[in-house]
Amino acid sequence: MRSCSRFLLIAFVCGWMNLPMLPLQAATKRPSAQAGPAPFAVIILANDAHVDHAKASTGTTLYPGDALDTEPGGELRLTTAGGQIYLLSDTAVTLGHSGAVLQATLLRGRVGFSSLTDQQFQILTPEGLIEALNGPAYGQVAMTGPKKDIVISAYAGELVLHRGDQTLIIKPGQSYYVSLVPDTETQDQSGKRRGNTYPYPHALEWRLTLMSGTTVGTVIVWKLLVESPTDPE
Repeated sequence: MRSCSRFLLIAFVCGWMNLPMLPLQAATKRPSAQAGPAPFAVIILANDAHVDHAKASTGTTLYPGDALDTEPGGELRLTTAGGQIYLLSDTAVTLGHSGAVLQATLLRGRVGFSSLTDQQFQILTPEGLIEALNGPAYGQVAMTGPKKDIVISAYAGELVLHRGDQTLIIKPGQSYYVSLVPDTETQDQSGKRRGNTYPYPHALEWRLTLMSGTTVGTVIVWKLLVESPTDPE
């Protein structure tokens, strides 16, 4: 009855104002969190950053499928599942999901995260999938060079890289440089040649490296931002 009265009122107003009558349509809404299994994130800090080529702003809700990037000197910080994800200067990722796990595919730059488990967040790279191991972790993945090699750094908790039958565990305080080589040339850390990594045409090769000054600086700044009390008094 209410819908009928509303329709008659609109018809009367349109006739009185000599306006064409248009069909009623529901407002278009972006899918809510309950519409799918994938979690999403919220932007809590944005400087010179974009979401799907539009300027990013604090409070924006992010969904799987969104493309995020920062300009040189920019930054973007997200909160999700009780932890945080951050994109440093000149970084680009696309968001996706695997079941209830939020995933970020790294296209360039550096992505860090804190207080997230393997059931909450994963980073996808050409070298494989990176996630926390045995509970929450705090680390960073950086893409470097024309071959898109990566550097994985664990600051707190352990990280793990998976590719085919290869697994690399990164312990707290360690940083590994990882690249791809033809699997027939790959050797493990003991020097023994590894077996076939089918269906992957390439396999991993890695070496332990020292954390750079930039990485150490990032650790200090991030710990201050995340761990400092909101009320210093």
